[in-house]
Amino acid sequence: MFVNKKIIIVGAGNSLSKYKREIKKFIVDHNLISIGINNVTGILIPDYHLWTNKKRYAQFGNNVSENSEFIFGHKMPKKLIRRFTKKKYIKLNYEEGPDVKFRITTDCLYGLFRNAGSLAIAFAAQQHAEKIYIVGMDGYTFYDKKSLNKNNKTQHCYGKGLTHDNDWKESKRQDYLTQRILNEMSENGVSFKIITPTKFDNHYENLIGVI
Repeated sequence: MFVNKKIIIVGAGNSLSKYKREIKKFIVDHNLISIGINNVTGILIPDYHLWTNKKRYAQFGNNVSENSEFIFGHKMPKKLIRRFTKKKYIKLNYEEGPDVKFRITTDCLYGLFRNAGSLAIAFAAQQHAEKIYIVGMDGYTFYDKKSLNKNNKTQHCYGKGLTHDNDWKESKRQDYLTQRILNEMSENGVSFKIITPTKFDNHYENLIGVI
């Protein structure tokens, strides 16, 4: 699907809205195919839109664009999918868990995919993408707890502070698990770069000129 193609994975972190001009220019300049995660359509209509979380899709699926191609995790109920789109879609098979060792096969992905962004990286690699960039993967604890609680800062491009269902302790745990799978993928030969400011700074490279 993505053989010799350059891919950009578009997460819903606040950096997506903060640097939308730079991101859009980077996409055009490098002729990138975009894979959107969750509720990003207010900023950018992705070429492909990936959903794995039933709660998120039920909440934000009314924002999807029919100009996108859809990818759904294999556990997403068809009845829920059809609530917001009648288009054909790609079914993504994966096995996720803390004891699942990362690997990629032709028909399934294996690893600690606690968020759709890390799963999208593995999917792009499975589909033999030439390059993989990521934006909007800020991390739940990129900003401090006090700023998020006071809504001085937001974790999401759609304007929320703390996540809907995560307290600070759980947010820290989620970031730890995300760091773990990012490191594991990198150590197993999956090449990618996060190009907007991020909690996961060992995978960050400032390619869009942000300060």
